[in-house]
Amino acid sequence: MRQVGIGAKIGGGFLVAGLILAASGLVGYWVISNLSSALAEITGPVWSSMESANGAIRGVQKQLIAVDQILAGRDSAQRTEMAEAERLTLEAIVRLKTSGRIAPQQLQALDGEIEVFVQAREELIRIHNAFQSAEAALSANAAAFQRLLVDVERLASQQMLERDLNSRSEEELGEFEEGDDRAPDEGEGDPRAVVSAAGEARLAVLSQLDLYRRFKQNSPPQDLDRQLGVIGEDLLYALEQISEDQLFSQPIRSGENVGKSHSQLLMEQLQEHRELLSASIERYAVRRQAHRDYTQVAEHLMQTVEQMTADNRAQVEVETGELQRLVSTGANSIIIAILLGLLVAVLAFMLTLRAIVRPIREVRDQLGSLSQGEGGLNVTLSVKGSDETAQLAQGFNAFTSKLRDMIAGVQESVNRLVSTTEISPGSPTRQARRSATSNRRWHR
Repeated sequence: MRQVGIGAKIGGGFLVAGLILAASGLVGYWVISNLSSALAEITGPVWSSMESANGAIRGVQKQLIAVDQILAGRDSAQRTEMAEAERLTLEAIVRLKTSGRIAPQQLQALDGEIEVFVQAREELIRIHNAFQSAEAALSANAAAFQRLLVDVERLASQQMLERDLNSRSEEELGEFEEGDDRAPDEGEGDPRAVVSAAGEARLAVLSQLDLYRRFKQNSPPQDLDRQLGVIGEDLLYALEQISEDQLFSQPIRSGENVGKSHSQLLMEQLQEHRELLSASIERYAVRRQAHRDYTQVAEHLMQTVEQMTADNRAQVEVETGELQRLVSTGANSIIIAILLGLLVAVLAFMLTLRAIVRPIREVRDQLGSLSQGEGGLNVTLSVKGSDETAQLAQGFNAFTSKLRDMIAGVQESVNRLVSTTEISPGSPTRQARRSATSNRRWHR
């Protein structure tokens, strides 16, 4: 099996440390990318959808205000305001749909709400227009009725004045006894009674109009129909009193009502007044109910939009929570990567110390012993593996083995020389023997 060298070991340690650093960097990049995309989502579609929802609500509120102004009779410029508010509302709804943050089911429900809202508004405007027509006709009728009653009062006053003048003339001529009154002709009524009846009729018309006004101010009496009926009976009785006078039963000779009598005109005005008053009350009640329906539809539409905004806000909160968990996970991953890097660095240090420094120290110590003459050549270093330190130990062992062989060869040569040569005390042979003894001591 191929052994791993020191360079490979050191390189492997640095590689692992580099991979851990790279993984830490990738985790950080992943966290930053997700944060950037989430922030882009929040500041982009989410913000756009919320702003569009608020714009739609403001548009609906402006339409409600414009419609209220139209119903109040100030519709000269409010119809333009209502059209502008409708345009702003529809534009906000379109932006809300295209934001990509609303579910298809909610968009479908929103389309239905908008359609109902538009229909309710158009129906309310149509009913309001019909009510305005009826009320305008009622106002015209009331004005004509008042003018006709004033004309009756004027004629009755003239009749009363003529009778007074005739009575005075006849008294001056002595045709009647003093204190006698002239009896009215057959069919002639009392002008004073006619004037009083006309005044009562005018008051009755005004009283009915006042009840109608109170009804429109949302403060009608509980017995409105009964009071209108009582006032109507008083009005009819007053007109009948006027009609009993022969003067007002005669055809009118000039003007726009030629050929008709005052009595006939009064009865026609009474019938028209009753019909228009009843129609105005009925149409106002219908308009008020339509306005309530329109307000409810508008409030429901705004609630739908607000619910979409709330759902969107809740989704943002969920995404924010996920981002927080993502940040926490990224921070934990970076901390773990740093700890792993430190652990790998410690392991690499320990490995370097064990695999490189320790064998080198052993070789250094043995070489130091040899240089001091303290060690023996029989000492060998342990060889583990086949890396550079193992090769260094093998070289050291081979070196000491070679020295032992050389010394053993020298000793053998000396021994042969001693055995073949007679040794004297002062001869060189004795010195050689001493040298051999010293070599044997070194070898040991």
